[in-house]
Amino acid sequence: MSTIAAISTAPGNAGIGIIRLSGDDCFKILQKIFKPKNKGEIKGYTIKYGNIVKSENDEIIDEVLVSYFVAPKSYTKENMCEINSHGGIVVENQILEECLKNGAVLAEPGEFTKRAFMNGRIDLSQAEAVIDIINSKTEKEMMVAQRHLEGSLSKKIKDIQGEILNLMADIEASIDYPEYDIEETTNKKINDTLNSVEEKLLKLKNSFENGKILKEGIKIDEILYSPLMRAADTAKHISEVTGIPAREELRLKEQNFGKYESTPRNGEEFKRAKQDFVCRYEGGESMLQLCQRIYNLLDDIKKEDKVYLLVAHNGISRAIESYVRDMSNEEFAGFGIKNCELRKYEF
Repeated sequence: MSTIAAISTAPGNAGIGIIRLSGDDCFKILQKIFKPKNKGEIKGYTIKYGNIVKSENDEIIDEVLVSYFVAPKSYTKENMCEINSHGGIVVENQILEECLKNGAVLAEPGEFTKRAFMNGRIDLSQAEAVIDIINSKTEKEMMVAQRHLEGSLSKKIKDIQGEILNLMADIEASIDYPEYDIEETTNKKINDTLNSVEEKLLKLKNSFENGKILKEGIKIDEILYSPLMRAADTAKHISEVTGIPAREELRLKEQNFGKYESTPRNGEEFKRAKQDFVCRYEGGESMLQLCQRIYNLLDDIKKEDKVYLLVAHNGISRAIESYVRDMSNEEFAGFGIKNCELRKYEF
C-alpha cells in the first residue's frame, strides 16, 4: 500500500501545523527530508527535534518536532509519523511538497481513518464517530460521538451478535448430537432469546432516531417521560447516551380506559365508547380529562425558560397537538406520529 501524506491541521495561520505520513516507506521518506539533532534508532512513541530540509540541497525549511509511531502501534496500524512545524500555509505546503517529491502520495479526505478501519484498528461505527467528533456542533453531540469512538456502540452490537451465535450453536448441537446429554434448546428458549434480541435492537434503533436531536444541534435542558415502561426505557437510554437529565412525569401517562384496560382495542363497543369525549369507561379517564392534564403540564412548561423533550405514547401526542392548534373530532382521532418521530413545538 502506498505511503500517504497530508496536512492534518486546519488551514490558516497558527502556532503549530501538523503534517502526517502513513505507510511502509514513511520513515524512508522522512530520512531524506528530516535532519534530527540527535541521530539514532527510530523508536515508537518518541519525539525527535530537528529541521525539515529540501532533499536536493539540504536548505532548511523549518525547525520541527517529529513524532514516531511504529507499526502496528499507530492510528493506522502502519508506520506513521507526524511532523509538528510552525503553523502557516506556506511552511506546511513546503513540507508537504517535500514529502510528495520523495515518494508519498497525497491522502484523500478521511484516508487515514479509512486505513485504520481497513487494517482493523477501528470498526465502522468508530470510523463514523471520528467525523462526528470533528463536525459536532454541541458539547453533548461531541460526548456521544466520543463514546462511540471508544466502542460503546460496537460493544452493544457485538453482545447482541454473541447472543444470536450462542443460540445458533445450541440449536445445531442439539440437532447434530442428539445422543449426547446436551440441554435441549426448546422453542420457549429460542423465543425468549429472540424477543430479548429484538428488544435490544429496537432500543438501538430508537436511540439512533433520537440522535437526530443532537445532529440538528437542538439544545435540550431536560427529558420528561411517561411512567409506562417502553417510553421510560427509551427516555432513560437517550439520557444515558446524551447526558441530558431525565425525570418521570406522571401527567404524561397514557389514558386510562377503565374496564377496557388490557383488552383488545378493536371491538365495536370500545370504538363507540371512544367517540364520546366525556366517557370514563367505568372507572377510567375521559378524553377531556386526559387533555386537561396535558394542557396543565404544557401551561407549566410555558412558564419555564427551558427546552424539554417529552417521551410518551401516541395518545399523548394527540393532546399536545390539540393544544397548539384547533382540531375537529375526526382530525383528533386520526392524528398520530411515527415511532420515535420528533416534533418541535414553540410556545
